[in-house]
Amino acid sequence: MSRFIDGESFKDHPELEFYLNLLQKVNNYGFEVLEHCLEERNNFSETLPLIPFLHKNIELTDSITTLVGNGIEESCNPLMRVLIENTFYVKYIMDENSEFRGKSYFYFYWKDEEKTLKKFLKSSQQGKDFRSKMKGGKFDPPDMDSFYKEEDVKKRLKLVRKILSDGTFKKIREEIKAFNKEYNFNPDWYYLRDGPKDIEQLASEVGLSSWYQIFYRYFSGDVHHNNLLHSRFDLSSKRPELSLPLLRTWEKLNVTTSLLVSINIEIYTSYLNHFKPDKVKEFSIWYVKNIREDFNKIRIENNP
Repeated sequence: MSRFIDGESFKDHPELEFYLNLLQKVNNYGFEVLEHCLEERNNFSETLPLIPFLHKNIELTDSITTLVGNGIEESCNPLMRVLIENTFYVKYIMDENSEFRGKSYFYFYWKDEEKTLKKFLKSSQQGKDFRSKMKGGKFDPPDMDSFYKEEDVKKRLKLVRKILSDGTFKKIREEIKAFNKEYNFNPDWYYLRDGPKDIEQLASEVGLSSWYQIFYRYFSGDVHHNNLLHSRFDLSSKRPELSLPLLRTWEKLNVTTSLLVSINIEIYTSYLNHFKPDKVKEFSIWYVKNIREDFNKIRIENNP
C-alpha cells in the first residue's frame, strides 16, 4: 500500500468508536424528526422543498460519518459546505412568508430543470445552439443522444412545464416578471420580496453569519480548489517546501464531529419548532440524556 496511506500515524484512533457512536446517535434521531414532519406535511404547503432538504441532510450526515470513520477528513469539507448551505436555505424558508418562500424555491428548481432539458432537445433552438458548441469535443452530439433520448426529454419537459404552469405558482410568476422588468435580470429564488442578494446576506438574515464567515467560506476553498495547497506545503522554513500529508488521518476528528453535531442540532430544532412544536421538549430531554455530556467533552477539547 502507498506510503501516503499506510503510514505510522494511520492507526486506529483510540477514541474513534466514541466519536462515531455520537455521530450515529445524532444522525439516527434525524429519522425521528423526519417522521414527525411527514405526519404534519399536509398542513404545510411549503413542505415541497423542506422535507426533501431534511432527507438530504440526513444522507449528507451519514456520508460524512462514513468518511470520518475511514480517516478521510478533507473530503468531508465539500459535503459540510452543502450541509451548511442547506441549513441557510431551510431557516430562510421557515423564517417568515414560509409558504411563498417554499413555493419560490420549488418553482426555481423546476425552472432550472426546464432550462437544462431544452439544451438536450434537438428540435429546440437552445438544443441546436448547445449541439453546435459541443461539436468536435470528446462528447459529440451523437454520443449525447444515447444518454438523452429525444422522446424521453420531451416527456420530461412536458411534465416540468405542467408543474411550472400550475396555478399554485401564479404569485411567483408575477413577482419574477415584476423583478425582471425593474432590474432586467433573472433573480435567484431568495431575491424575491426584497430578499437577500447573495448567500452571505442570506446567512446573516437567518442569524448564521458566523457559520458563513468561518466555515462556509473555508469549505468553499475545497470546492473551488483554493485550499489545494493549504495542507500540502510546509511554510515553517524560509521558503515553502512541498509536504504531502497522509491521505487518511484523524487529526481533525474532534473538530469535524463537533461541527457536524452542532449543525444537526440546529436543523432538528428548527424543523421541530416549525412542524411539531409539541415535540421540542421531547427532543431537549433526548439531547440532555444522550448527547450533551459527550458533546461537551468534544467542545472542551476544541477549546482548552
